[in-house]
Amino acid sequence: MKKLKSYGLLFFCVLFFLSCFTVNTSALSNIKFNIQGDSSAKTGRIFNCTVCASSDSGKAFAAGRITVNFDTSSMQLKGVSSLDCGDVTFNQAGNSITIVYLNADGTNICSNSQLLKISFKAISSVDNSPITLSADQCIDENENNLTPSISSNMSITITGKTVSRDPETSSGTSKSTKTKDSSDSNDNSEDTACGSTVIAGKDANAVHCINMQNNSFLSFAAGIGVAFALVAVFLVAYRLGVKKRNDKK
Repeated sequence: MKKLKSYGLLFFCVLFFLSCFTVNTSALSNIKFNIQGDSSAKTGRIFNCTVCASSDSGKAFAAGRITVNFDTSSMQLKGVSSLDCGDVTFNQAGNSITIVYLNADGTNICSNSQLLKISFKAISSVDNSPITLSADQCIDENENNLTPSISSNMSITITGKTVSRDPETSSGTSKSTKTKDSSDSNDNSEDTACGSTVIAGKDANAVHCINMQNNSFLSFAAGIGVAFALVAVFLVAYRLGVKKRNDKK
């Protein structure tokens, strides 16, 4: 009976160690969104806002719903387009734009990866008009839930006389204009709107994410190794203890 209790305690310790490691890994399954752009514009001009995402999990972002709120009296929606390999569908209702993002293969998200470009026309003057985000229903390429949050929003000041509105663009679909494997090796351009850099036709964020995924696997393998090492140590200690008790007898 004592032997069974010892093995049971050992088994519990190993499970506790592995569960702690698993919780620590799953806690990284989150994604943060932000929107940024110019702080001022003149009436009659088109200005763009960029929606970016950051994640420390190294997991690819596959789908999500993003809502953008803005002042319809001072600006008019002109369109929403994808800045990566994803496809987007958008619909405006009142002062809210609902954007559905989809990329079945997954988009590598690390530090401020660009996702969307939203275009507005400045209609009338306003001071520090907020443009805010919310997000939900986010999943990775394996259909695991990602916990969304908003790291920052933006505001814009519009100056000038009020201008007329264009024909409304309240809904639409934007297909990706990029491919995951670019063949243009001469593309060394840098896009700094959200800190995303393109090097030799490849997204530097994607390279960083691959490194993070490799590091995550190595950490998991190391955790398993430590668990087995602990099991071995406990077994040796237990057998030594049994041997000493037998010797005393």
